[in-house]
Amino acid sequence: VGTNFQQLGMRSSVLAAASGGSPSGMVLGPGTGCVAPSEAQEVPGRMGVKDGVAVIAGSALGGGFLALPLVTAPMGIMPSLVGLGMAWAFIAALCTVFAEVSAQTLKDKAAEATTESGDRALLEDEGVSVVSVAQRRLGDTAAVVCSLAFLLQMLAVVTAQVAKSGELLQSLMGLPYIGGCILILLGLFTFEMPVKLVEKTNTLLTTLMVVGFGFLVFNSFMTINVAELPELIGDLPRENWSPLLPAAGTTTWALPIFFNLLCYGQSVPLVVERMGSDRSSKIRSTILLGSMVPLILGIIWVAALLGSRLDLNGVEDPVLQLIHGPLSIALPVLLLAAGAIGTTLIASYLALGQFAADALCAATGSCSLEDNQRAKVASVMLPALTACIGPQLYLPLLSFAGAFPSVLLYGVLPPVALLMSKKASGQAPVLVGLAATAGLFLLVNLWLWLTAV
Repeated sequence: VGTNFQQLGMRSSVLAAASGGSPSGMVLGPGTGCVAPSEAQEVPGRMGVKDGVAVIAGSALGGGFLALPLVTAPMGIMPSLVGLGMAWAFIAALCTVFAEVSAQTLKDKAAEATTESGDRALLEDEGVSVVSVAQRRLGDTAAVVCSLAFLLQMLAVVTAQVAKSGELLQSLMGLPYIGGCILILLGLFTFEMPVKLVEKTNTLLTTLMVVGFGFLVFNSFMTINVAELPELIGDLPRENWSPLLPAAGTTTWALPIFFNLLCYGQSVPLVVERMGSDRSSKIRSTILLGSMVPLILGIIWVAALLGSRLDLNGVEDPVLQLIHGPLSIALPVLLLAAGAIGTTLIASYLALGQFAADALCAATGSCSLEDNQRAKVASVMLPALTACIGPQLYLPLLSFAGAFPSVLLYGVLPPVALLMSKKASGQAPVLVGLAATAGLFLLVNLWLWLTAV
């Protein structure tokens, strides 16, 4: 699992280039070492703050953003902004803790490498991940639980994106939903094509996402007449705070969806490893700055949508209304959707395929090329076939990912793992509070899902 996180940098290359960073620094491998001079010194080959910000932002931006209109349309602007802000602050606090415990894990491995010279290369190349943190701090059982949580998270995310793709193709081309869903079997492209071609395709999709979002926001605000602002404000959807509160029998509570949309925990170990475990203040700044990018884009997306004159009171997904609207709106939305879904699927397929191959090898005790191919085909087929149940799976799957695996991996684990460290004594009250809040959030979500069954 630890080797999969390097793939998350692929879709950040455009963001890094736009911010002045180096796109070539986005696809990164492990083995960077852990011991370095003082934090003030820049070491050649280390990730800079700009590149780190791009990785954090890029790992949060994706196909899940297409759910924002569907979730926020019934809420109105202010409840939507409050919900997004709450999720952002909670994730930022948790991922700061995750960065600290990841840095400690890297330092521990560096210390072991100096005393076990024969395994030095292996220890350095292994890198750090949420699973290695769980194994070292909480034991093998916790590592297995985290591995299963990671698998469920990837399956939920991929299946949700396939479902949304099928729905969009059905709406645009008039295909039966199942036909549109099966077309996503072209995801085998991710495994069968040369790596360079996959990377270039991912960069193109990222460009489409950024360009589409930019044109969408520009065109939306260009249609606003200053003289009509008072009328426009008066026509905004009424505020509805109830979606922010848990209600028995629902599986689409807004907060887990916001948590999933803004979560970037999977990229934190990579950023810590590439920036250096001794640069704690710069890592914290990188996390905060990077996490603000999806938050700001989400706020703009919500404001542009809810400030439009679309009738959002129906049951139809607002995105489907947008793609059938004026060309100046429909085209940017299609570019945004294609880029967001495509980048999410490529990164998730790579991670899921490698995880499936590793799991199969571990289970059978052997690793043939045929077994590897079967695992990767299964990682494409299973989500596609599951998504054929219907587009109604999209929102519940995103909610599931945000309610359970994401909260377990990046909410409960980091503070508990840091509490197990002898260096965390002074932070114990804060860590206990974060762990308790994440645990309560997990239990509330469990109650909601059980009452909905």
